[in-house]
Amino acid sequence: MHVHPIVAQIVDRQHVSRSNRAVIRAVVNGLKHGHDTWMGIPRKDRRKYMRQAIYQHGTNFTLYAYVMGGR
Repeated sequence: MHVHPIVAQIVDRQHVSRSNRAVIRAVVNGLKHGHDTWMGIPRKDRRKYMRQAIYQHGTNFTLYAYVMGGR
């Protein structure tokens, strides 16, 4: 899945133990003008960015588990 660079950058700063909801909140708050900007984006695109954030967060968790697993 292609993840928008801004979404990936914001998600990558979050700890892997955070919930998906907290990560999405961080993406919204990370935008310039935060919630106002988020609400200005069409609903279809907001859903797409949320899916991208969850995907990126899951990828980060997989990498963390691999690195910390010592295998």
